[in-house]
Amino acid sequence: MGRLPTIDRKVFGQVFMQQMQLMCNQSFDSDQHVSLVFQNLSNTQRAVCWQKLALALNKEVQPVKDFYYNTWIRQFSPDLDLFKKEIEEIVSETICDPKCVQIVCERFTARYKHIQFHMKAVNQFVRKLISLLVFLLILLIFGFFDILLLPITATNNLLNEILIVLSIVRQLVYSSISHSEL
Repeated sequence: MGRLPTIDRKVFGQVFMQQMQLMCNQSFDSDQHVSLVFQNLSNTQRAVCWQKLALALNKEVQPVKDFYYNTWIRQFSPDLDLFKKEIEEIVSETICDPKCVQIVCERFTARYKHIQFHMKAVNQFVRKLISLLVFLLILLIFGFFDILLLPITATNNLLNEILIVLSIVRQLVYSSISHSEL
């Protein structure tokens, strides 16, 4: 399977802005402004824009759309590492729910309605975080504490993650005990 040809981010931004200026008959002060206006276009208008963009970039429509949604608009979303602690708290509250990822994403974005997050990036971030917590939990369950013998600088973050997992495990045990008493 060969590597797909890429689209240059800067070229895409310039072509996108030009096409949107022509379509909307207005000028834009930033790439983010263009993106916001684009999102408010009708489906028909967006389809026309995709066609024109693909033609101008000498690409097929689908790779242009994929680039826009998977790469280009991510630049306008804040760094999710800044919200890691908060997301971890929501995960710890909902880890037992089969729809944990969906619930965490919804609760987190609801807290920050004024911020436009890239939802696919939020979903991936939450899934990675849950995977890490599950991995650390497995390490704890099977007693792989040899990792704590690594140099302190290598384990500071890991120790923090283990403490988070222990806190989540404590909450899980407590919630299962309180539910069984009912």
